[in-house]
Amino acid sequence: MAKQEITLQGLDGQLDELILTTNDETANGKLEDCARMLFPQEGETTPRLRFKGFEGEWQKKLLSDCLEISDEKNTDNIFGIEDVLSVSDENGVVNQIEHLGRSYAGKSVSGYKILRPGQIVYTKSPLRAKPYGIVKHNTGKAGIVSVLYAVYNPKEGVAPEYIHYYFDPAWRLNAYMRPLVNKGAKNTMNISDETALTGYIMIPKDIEEQKRIASFLQRLDDQMKLHQHQFERLKQLKSACLDSMFPQQSENTPPIRFKNFNNKWNRAMASELFITYNNRNHPELPVLSACQDIRGMAVRSESGYDISHDRANEVTYKVVMPGQFVIHLRSFQGGFAHSAVEGITSPAYTVFGFKETDKHDDYFWKTVFMSKAFVDRLKTITYGIRDGRSISFSEFGEMALNFPEFEEQKSIASFFKRIDSNIAVQQQRLERLKQMKSACLDGMFPQNGGYFSSIRFKGYNGDWAIAKFSILAKPYFMSNKNIHHQNLLSLSYGKIVKKDIQTKKGLLPASFDTYQMVKDGIIVFRFTDLQNDHKSLRVGLVKEEGIISPAYVCVQCENVLPEFLYLQLHTFDLRKVFYSMGDGMRQTLSYSDIKDMDVFVPSMEEQQRIVTFFQSFDKQISLQTLQLEKLEQLKKACLKKMIA
Repeated sequence: MAKQEITLQGLDGQLDELILTTNDETANGKLEDCARMLFPQEGETTPRLRFKGFEGEWQKKLLSDCLEISDEKNTDNIFGIEDVLSVSDENGVVNQIEHLGRSYAGKSVSGYKILRPGQIVYTKSPLRAKPYGIVKHNTGKAGIVSVLYAVYNPKEGVAPEYIHYYFDPAWRLNAYMRPLVNKGAKNTMNISDETALTGYIMIPKDIEEQKRIASFLQRLDDQMKLHQHQFERLKQLKSACLDSMFPQQSENTPPIRFKNFNNKWNRAMASELFITYNNRNHPELPVLSACQDIRGMAVRSESGYDISHDRANEVTYKVVMPGQFVIHLRSFQGGFAHSAVEGITSPAYTVFGFKETDKHDDYFWKTVFMSKAFVDRLKTITYGIRDGRSISFSEFGEMALNFPEFEEQKSIASFFKRIDSNIAVQQQRLERLKQMKSACLDGMFPQNGGYFSSIRFKGYNGDWAIAKFSILAKPYFMSNKNIHHQNLLSLSYGKIVKKDIQTKKGLLPASFDTYQMVKDGIIVFRFTDLQNDHKSLRVGLVKEEGIISPAYVCVQCENVLPEFLYLQLHTFDLRKVFYSMGDGMRQTLSYSDIKDMDVFVPSMEEQQRIVTFFQSFDKQISLQTLQLEKLEQLKKACLKKMIA
């Protein structure tokens, strides 16, 4: 079957220029088709994607050929309670106190297992999606974990980050662990550290390919975290507006209002505003489910919930019309679900709507019923225990509610619709990234070995050259002694930033004589405490002339774009270099320690394409951040305009 090139569309346009060389002649270039190609098709045993430059079949190996048990324990109390680590599916290996707010360790931690950076940990703790435990790579600081956990060292030729991502999807982890684990009577995990290594995995022979796959998936993770952060900030913005735009129980006007609305808010009992509906015998309508999110009532087949019911009972289901509300069984969690669609729902639920529909905006009341203040009020009048807590319509009817006139309701509703729309956009972007990651996780790991096609920018086919770091980056130093430059630079979170030279208290102008002059294109980096710092390398690219601390290592590029080498430095794992030196006294690395490291370098033109791609990627991140800042500015502007 002839190969062809297709353009990968999607991911907010940032991958539009990437191409896939594939064996699939039916692909038309859409994201959905590309995602489909990342999965083995029926009757096939290999996926169809591979990074350029890697060939040969993958190996089917025992996990014991990839990992070995670490028996290192905290017998000398090198680590204390403050160093206990927790392992979560979402956050990986994290400090327990920082993550959970307290330590759950016993008085003595001398028997705990030591978990160092670069090691693999298997928790043996069941989760809903991963009932046989989770496997993670420690990318953070060294610490200690419970004796119930298994700690492993990667063997030669095995990248721990690959093992991490291999076992990241629940379906693959569960399929591997299920035959090995014996579940106890109380759902205990009966599996030894040795037994956990007796299954087979698929792994590339070349450790560089393992790292390439893990690096790609890590970038997807980073993008998802960015979108999740923006999504959470939008929700916080909405919550702040909710608190400010509705009056407190003892007041009849909110702290802020839209301009031109001056009347006091009305106050009435819920029973004066709403009425229940009990229309049944319409099995032809779609069944609706109550969602615990902004959707409210949604068609069950589209809700994401796997709920079965006896279709014969649908004649007893209650009709829900657009603009009406449903009190469902989890009302203590805010279960007043708004419906924008027509359908039927469980007869156990209460359906209600307005007595006077022309005097109320349903989206305004949806916002009220989803607010934290309203949910907190519900908790005081619910009945039942645990998840069975509920509320009757009669109890709801006795609640006093504040509300403005119809026109002000519509203005408030319109405002929150816009916020909800922005939140929905961020959520969709996040979900697309998750789907992309999931597709790549499934597609980039073959189940039974085989060959892949490659991922590369269109029009570039030649092999990349290999060069020593010292050939591409020469040490650079220019003294500030006779120049006295005043543009002080520093490296902060991967960026070169300006600092006020006047704030360096206690330093005389002559103190900066020891500083070094840098200019555009100089790469600045610093190795800091590699034993405890998972970042291991802090690197920045200088964009303007200035001076910087002599503690930094500076290099000037030759035969390579500084922007390209700057990007590659972020992929270096220098901890292995550090540990290979076997010098327990040293805490840092120097230029001479890495000068012989191999660097892969494409043509100058392809370097520029790669640099341009990542610059556009960074620009997209900046634009999204700017959009969020504009939303916050909009909020401030609205605050001024909404005060009567």
